[in-house]
Amino acid sequence: MNRARRTITSIPLAAIIGGLPQLTLGKTAKPVSQSTTQTVSESGNRRPTRPTRPPRLRRGDGVALINPGGVVSEANVERAIANAETLGLVPQLGRNLRLKYGGYAGSARERVDDLHAAWRDPDVKAIWSVRGGSGTAQILPLVDFALLRATPKVLMGFSDMTALLNAVTAHTGLITFHTPSGISTLSPYSRRNMEQIIFDAPQHYAMLPALENEARSGAEPEYAVRTQRGGRVEGELVGGNLAVFASLVGTAYMPSLANKVLFLEDINEAPYRIDRMLTQLVQAMTHTKQFPAATVFGVCRRCEATDGEASLTLQEVIRDYAASQPGPVASGYSFGHIAAQMSLPIGARAALDTYERSLTLVEAAVA
Repeated sequence: MNRARRTITSIPLAAIIGGLPQLTLGKTAKPVSQSTTQTVSESGNRRPTRPTRPPRLRRGDGVALINPGGVVSEANVERAIANAETLGLVPQLGRNLRLKYGGYAGSARERVDDLHAAWRDPDVKAIWSVRGGSGTAQILPLVDFALLRATPKVLMGFSDMTALLNAVTAHTGLITFHTPSGISTLSPYSRRNMEQIIFDAPQHYAMLPALENEARSGAEPEYAVRTQRGGRVEGELVGGNLAVFASLVGTAYMPSLANKVLFLEDINEAPYRIDRMLTQLVQAMTHTKQFPAATVFGVCRRCEATDGEASLTLQEVIRDYAASQPGPVASGYSFGHIAAQMSLPIGARAALDTYERSLTLVEAAVA
């Protein structure tokens, strides 16, 4: 496939949307057959509705490569182009993609301009963050959620993209996709999961732990699948990177956790920091009466204490968290900063079954 390096023309913002009210309180979580997503109406009032599925991707569709967070190198750009082409997509580069503002890919306005320009472009069917980094939360008050709601498209990435993915789903009802980034290594497992969920749209899709991850669990315990509290429940998926997700607490962009299947992962965070962030989430859950139906942790790499440091282990921290929860809790599932990771559609319904060690989509995530 010939590389298409068309630059998406940036269009100035027509309006800045911010200061939106916080989510209404939900009920204490329990296994349920139905759940709702909180969205924002044109008047700014939140209303419950079933999530909106974006159109499925097809080979030859345009994908905008942008970065709402960290600065992007030329090597990053080339790698993202190659990954897009291996998926059969036509890469189109954001006009401001190569800008630098400290450690960010341009100013917050320049980064959100690329997002809006990609959304307005009829040839673009998906928007893919090149990498994570930091700074994505800065653009949230500038996002034109009405624009995104009007024309559903596939929005995908992970890590720092957690902020934008969850905010978009909470404010528009649009399902977004926690997937590898543009520069990620697309292992056969990762690619198969992406293609199944975003291209093929199965009504029922069971995601089991990657065999290559299980093979590493002996020497690297963080890859081991463990159950802290057993059970099987269904709910809409919500979550992503723990540090980024916890930073949304108390903002207008924090999604409701009530009756959701919460998934969390992190990297390079000591157990005491993981504990601090989980404590923040638990205290927010208690305050708002919004408890998830279940919580599943991915592979949290390099999140153990250094030798000789007085500390709980990561598993002890997760065990203590599980004691605060009404539903199942498991860890070591195949997502996170790892090569073999599943794609998780935020807003789509899924079933966590700790006995089968599976996370199963029970509805198509794309139309």
